[in-house]
Amino acid sequence: MPAKFLAVRPSFSGQSKSSGATAGFKKNIIIGAMMVIVIGAAMALAAWLFLKSVKKEVPAPATNAPATNNAPASLNQEPINIAPTTTDESALQVLLDVSQWQPYIKATDNYSLKYPTPWQLASAASETAPNALSRISIAGETGLGQIYITVYNNSERATLLSWLTQNFGLSEVDLESYKLNNNDGYRSDDIAANSFTIATLYGGKFYILEFIKSKRVVVDDIYEQFLINWQFIPLAETEEETEENINYEPVIDSDQDGLTDAEEALFGTDKSNPDTDGDTYSDGVEVINLYNPKIAGSARLYESDLVKTQVNNFHHYNLVYPASWQVKETQGSVIFQDAQGEFFQVLIEPNSQGYVDIKKWYKDYLKLDPTTVTDTVVAGATPAIVSADQMHLYFIFGDNIYSLIYNINLRQNGNFMTTFKMIVKSFKLMASE
Repeated sequence: MPAKFLAVRPSFSGQSKSSGATAGFKKNIIIGAMMVIVIGAAMALAAWLFLKSVKKEVPAPATNAPATNNAPASLNQEPINIAPTTTDESALQVLLDVSQWQPYIKATDNYSLKYPTPWQLASAASETAPNALSRISIAGETGLGQIYITVYNNSERATLLSWLTQNFGLSEVDLESYKLNNNDGYRSDDIAANSFTIATLYGGKFYILEFIKSKRVVVDDIYEQFLINWQFIPLAETEEETEENINYEPVIDSDQDGLTDAEEALFGTDKSNPDTDGDTYSDGVEVINLYNPKIAGSARLYESDLVKTQVNNFHHYNLVYPASWQVKETQGSVIFQDAQGEFFQVLIEPNSQGYVDIKKWYKDYLKLDPTTVTDTVVAGATPAIVSADQMHLYFIFGDNIYSLIYNINLRQNGNFMTTFKMIVKSFKLMASE
């Protein structure tokens, strides 16, 4: 081996202990430093990875982009459609297009209204209002508003305030003045029930409109438009007049011919002679059967100047009525009015629920007992029912419910029952084109 290599070759035999210890110490320092560097680098890497895993992402700014369908896929890998909802305020604004609202007429209770097309109208249970004449509900989706309309009869001729106090425990401090279709009334708020109520008195009936509040701002706007579009059907003029203008004399039939003395004057017959024309038929029988009670033989009543004919082409009917009576037509209603305050009404309502049995409608819609009515026919063959008091006749024709009503106003007995029967007898339905 060359000598130069021998000079650097470690000699374990000839080297001293002090020089060997120094070399070993340096070697340990180098190895320790390298281990510190490696361990520190590993810890730094671990810390960086940990911080990255817990870093909070800054949310992206909101956009108007359509929502992504994240619903689970169906078996054929096509996305399952998500049912649309109307919880978005902007989407709900379409409900405020009043031109698209559904009309509803409750002619028997003298009001009409409009409501959003997607909402549902139905008869409402009357357990909470057992004395109500009628009660309906109009409701949107859950949490999207609900309205109850209840009508009561003012049989005791009470004031609105006294009636609200007696039946609902409300006083003037609970109420604020409100006008519904220009009719005086009150508004009250029920915090516990989360609702507000509009109450008014019109034509001898109390109207209670209850609105369930919602967190949706648009529902407040719907309620406002609902109240704006509410309308009362005009009444016979004397129904809105004072009690002093009504004739309270008891009904008299001096000659017992079936015509009251008031009807004798109406048809120009002799109130002391039961058979004015002497043809062996009483005056009352002749009037009911549309014969002229003043002319013997087969002279027809509608050929005389005692009556007039009213033709309604829109609702496909015609009838005769006393010539001296006033006629007042409104949407879905015609009133034939005597000067004393009694009147007849023909009321037409849409058969929106598709009833085919008038008794079922009578029970469901008017909430009255159908076992108390009498079966009859109108216009020759159309099935109809007559109420126990003989003053209300109902039947179905086409897409409508027809009501023929005799309203004696504030009297205990009607002067014109035979005249009402005459009008019903004359009622004819015309084929629609």
